[in-house]
Amino acid sequence: MIAHSYGSTTAALAIGSQADGLGVTSFIAVGSAGFPKDPTVVENLSNGGPPQLYATISEDDAVARVGRGTAPGHPVSPERLPGATVFDSDGGVDARGESLPAATGHDALGPGAYLEPGSESFYNVGEIIMTGQPGTERGGEGSTQGFWDAGNWWISDEYALIDF
Repeated sequence: MIAHSYGSTTAALAIGSQADGLGVTSFIAVGSAGFPKDPTVVENLSNGGPPQLYATISEDDAVARVGRGTAPGHPVSPERLPGATVFDSDGGVDARGESLPAATGHDALGPGAYLEPGSESFYNVGEIIMTGQPGTERGGEGSTQGFWDAGNWWISDEYALIDF
């Protein structure tokens, strides 16, 4: 199963509510708005499954982070759950040495989106489906710095959130 944004929140609640994961063997969360802070859900989605959890969040995805941080009830970052396989979506290089662009926002589809054909996250999702493992190295060759990588993002001239 592949789920994006609040779809991953809903899927986590459904799949995680049962110890057998409702028969789901692999759960790929992209740009998740967070998983429910329910002990049963967290326990059932941790430690390598079933289902096996795979997760990614782009360094340029502020929307998912705001969703996790502001909406009550689903602040759990799937990337931090024990046993989760975290994969990159910040640009990389495929097995042939071809450049894979980063997801540059929160969208699931379209230019700069998580599931845009040719993107790193799309490539990794395909590799997970075929082999059970992402195809690129986290932070590897081709990885770009995003908004949240900047240590001073709240005052950075590049992002102009505060103009000094």
